[in-house]
Amino acid sequence: MLKEIFSQKLNMQSKTVCNAIITLGDTDDSGKGRKFKSRFLTPGVAGYPGQFGNVLIKKESFDKFINTMVGVPVIINHKDITAKNANDERVGVVSNVWFDDKDGWYWCDGVIWDETAQNLITDKGWSVSCSYDVKLADDAGGTENNIPYDIEFLDGVFTHLAIVDNPRYERANIVFNSKTVVKNENHNAQIIEQLFQEAIDEVLQEISEDV
Repeated sequence: MLKEIFSQKLNMQSKTVCNAIITLGDTDDSGKGRKFKSRFLTPGVAGYPGQFGNVLIKKESFDKFINTMVGVPVIINHKDITAKNANDERVGVVSNVWFDDKDGWYWCDGVIWDETAQNLITDKGWSVSCSYDVKLADDAGGTENNIPYDIEFLDGVFTHLAIVDNPRYERANIVFNSKTVVKNENHNAQIIEQLFQEAIDEVLQEISEDV
């Protein structure tokens, strides 16, 4: 039983890469850039091993601050954006954001004028990942759709939309929502250890319920 639960958790961890997408419009020779449209975020429970644990953020919470996404810079890879470096890092801008009831995702559109960024999308297949500062959270924990979570984010402010090579739909002070390849063996070991401990806890819970 322990082996099965651990395998399931490990598989879930490996499947966190999402269906975030970005598409570009036709080339604009006027120098105004290319319009883009992107599916970038969905509500629910997301895992941040070693950082927050399982995080819940509901649609009603995202709706409180989703409009702060309008006007944020589009950048290449996640990094802290300040008033001093924004102009240098910005390769585009978000102009609109909305929720699609049909697929359950938040979408945005805007303009990307940087040729390098455009090529990363069209030639390399890079996608998008958003980032936001958490302004209000509840660390009481609980369950959502029978999935345990450690903290719930209740409010925030979006900071940027990043073009990344390996996005994921998970979200967080700052939440960088890209899933990069982690080469740090100690970090990987911590993730495996946490997943194994969670599997043990589930087995113990089932045993206690049967007694």
